Amino acid sequence: MTSKAYQYDLVFGAPFGVQKWDVGTKEDSKLRRSLTLKAKAALIVAFILVVLVVTVVLVCFFLPSLQKRNWLPEYESSSKLGKYQSAAISTDAAPCAVIGKDVLAKNGSAVDAAIAVLLCMGVINPQSAGIGGGFLMLYYNRTQQAAYYIDARETAPEKATEDMFQGNATLAQFGGLAIAIPGEIAGYHDIHDRFGSLPWEELFPPTIKICREGITVNAHLARALRKKREFIMQFEGIRNVFTNNETKDLYKMGDVYTRNDLADTLEAIAKEKSAAIYGPSKTATNLLNDLRDAGNV
Repeated sequence: MTSKAYQYDLVFGAPFGVQKWDVGTKEDSKLRRSLTLKAKAALIVAFILVVLVVTVVLVCFFLPSLQKRNWLPEYESSSKLGKYQSAAISTDAAPCAVIGKDVLAKNGSAVDAAIAVLLCMGVINPQSAGIGGGFLMLYYNRTQQAAYYIDARETAPEKATEDMFQGNATLAQFGGLAIAIPGEIAGYHDIHDRFGSLPWEELFPPTIKICREGITVNAHLARALRKKREFIMQFEGIRNVFTNNETKDLYKMGDVYTRNDLADTLEAIAKEKSAAIYGPSKTATNLLNDLRDAGNV
């Protein structure tokens, strides 16, 4: 026996108004629900197809222009952008930027300014640079429209062997065996001979003056001294350089110290050029003696 389903109203809203449905048997109701579900499924499929077609059309229309655009940010750095008519100098040591600016003001070349700035950075931030290390440089000459690459990295000593660290990686990072032949001054001298305009010896006085009058410990150096405290305290030479005689502790940010020995070495390099480091010279002899005392080969 079949029973009548309740009669009910479905409101579709304006402008369709109220539609009254007289529902028959339960079987009729099930059939209608089945047809309604199929209709909804068909409607969803149709909607998806329309979306896909529209998407394909839009992609085909805009793709050529999208391919021409560079979606990478115009500038990778978050630093403030500056535009300059003559030149710009970027360094993490403020006094060194002033030195580079002064070199350019004397009609020095970009190479002259770079050397003067790097000499200064080796004094202000000795944990990151210095005449005992090396460097890589990429130099572009606009007049020649040519780029030059300079590899002045450190090299292994003549008596170095593959097994001299005896499997101890720490010996390759700290101590006498970790010291290689510096390429810094040789690289500066070579690039200056090719592209420098000011006399070699004129690039040194500003940094020598800083060494003698006082170096202010900045945040970079202070952090490095704290981090390497244990290592520094093990070696007398480096300990004497960075220990405050008044506090008997390593220098802190804002402290001022001098490096007269380094100033003497820079004066020798200014006069003797590469020979001051690579000999024969008094500076080279002293350097070799210090290396032997440190356990270098």
